[in-house]
Amino acid sequence: MVRFQFVLLTLFLIGQSCSGEDKSVTPSTDLNELKKFVNLEKYMPNKAKWIYSKIGNASDRVPGPTDYVFKAEMQFSPKTIEQIRQDYLLFSVAPKPFFKEDFQFEWLSKTQMKKLDSDKFFVYVPVLFGVKERGSFIILDNKTVLLRYSTS
Repeated sequence: MVRFQFVLLTLFLIGQSCSGEDKSVTPSTDLNELKKFVNLEKYMPNKAKWIYSKIGNASDRVPGPTDYVFKAEMQFSPKTIEQIRQDYLLFSVAPKPFFKEDFQFEWLSKTQMKKLDSDKFFVYVPVLFGVKERGSFIILDNKTVLLRYSTS
């Protein structure tokens, strides 16, 4: 019986160590560094919080490419938000489904998290920000864009 419990505990710990993203990363606010991950030539935010982190655990020993996730909360002027909406109309792409879990970034305020409870978000493909990986963005309010993509 003890051996069986040990095996279950070991399997549980392995599963926990291999699950998901690194949640311990502190978001950066460096706009110049942000330009390495997102094209900001046309839409420069006033401020931003963002992370680019490895998916999984640093001790993963699985051979092959490493996958990353990028998350950003970018603050723009209301005029720029309207420009993003207008420019996006030029693209003929199908809307993506909204999954609020994709945008529940650890650092968002309670007020911003509450806004995510709405199911009325249009989920944009992030081509306007030069992102070619799998991802999407939403316009949370008249000044906030939440962007997420991954290399997986």
